Amino acid sequence: MIKSTKNILILYLILNLAVIVLFLTDTIDTGLFISIMTPSGIVLANFIIFSILYKKSDGKSNKNFLLYNLGGMVFRMVFVLLLIFLSLKFLKIDKYGFIFAFFIWYILFLIVEIKAVKAKADAIKGK
Repeated sequence: MIKSTKNILILYLILNLAVIVLFLTDTIDTGLFISIMTPSGIVLANFIIFSILYKKSDGKSNKNFLLYNLGGMVFRMVFVLLLIFLSLKFLKIDKYGFIFAFFIWYILFLIVEIKAVKAKADAIKGK
């Protein structure tokens, strides 16, 4: 998990730096910049919560593992939906750009989450 997480975080930083450079060179306007960076932060916060709950569930019983990860998934889903609603309601952003950027960021980090859970399952099988 460590190697894939590092690679995804490096890709995340490179993509964010590319968006910042595009903004600083006036290739994209402020509205689109905020529309891309806001979901970037939302998805990063979601991933940090996942990482904390995943580390807490490591080495626990199956019941506690499911409680942390599935219960955490419900909490994270509500958290993300609340942040999306607040962002779309109160920020003056391009809604389509926001939604498109959110799905790109979300899929990127979802791949890491799936790999982490799969690696844990494979490690348990191997024991």
